[in-house]
Amino acid sequence: YNIPSLNDLYWYPGGNVNLLPEKGSEMELGMSYKKNLLNNVLVSFNLSAYASLIDDWIVWLPGDYRYWSPQNVDEVMARGIEVSAHASGKIGNVNYTAFAEYAYTRTTNNSAKAKADGISDIQLIYVPINTANGYLNIGWNGFSANWNIIYTGSRNTSLNNEDDYSFTLPYHTINNFSIGKSFKVNKNNFSLKAKVNNIFNVDYQAVLWRAMPGINFELSFKLTI
Repeated sequence: YNIPSLNDLYWYPGGNVNLLPEKGSEMELGMSYKKNLLNNVLVSFNLSAYASLIDDWIVWLPGDYRYWSPQNVDEVMARGIEVSAHASGKIGNVNYTAFAEYAYTRTTNNSAKAKADGISDIQLIYVPINTANGYLNIGWNGFSANWNIIYTGSRNTSLNNEDDYSFTLPYHTINNFSIGKSFKVNKNNFSLKAKVNNIFNVDYQAVLWRAMPGINFELSFKLTI
């Protein structure tokens, strides 16, 4: 059971004060495995499957006036699997951590109207069927380096081939890299980090017609007292 948020109800423009709460049932089954291998390498694997049937699902949709508004979908069926692997260990003075995760998600409108319109088997808009991410983190003597990869599968932008000039947004893969150094002065902890986002300057859109930044840079400094 999930009530609409204040943004869902009153965001201007686009809020919908007539939204109904979401109601539904969910089921999830998971299993995990952990093992400490030789040389103190800790590995773990996780697998889960889930299914949910939600009435009055709240979803934001683009409108005729170029702003989005939330609506209730009578009946939505969401199901999928998630699998992840994690490994960490130490080689000499170098610590490392590696992680990878994949998710398969099917989310469809199972209402009577959707079945009558022939769209009940089409993935809901902006919900990718396939997503994955992973990272490798290495640390040594206060220095750290991290490489992160994020994959987002193709997404529908409408439920037919005519709306919004495009039926799908193509998949994209974003790579980010960061290096940092942490140190301590007296009882104070300092950390300095430099990060490069979208290293390969991928041209992509998270939402149709809204371009995302190409390669960009971040510099951060943190003090813990």
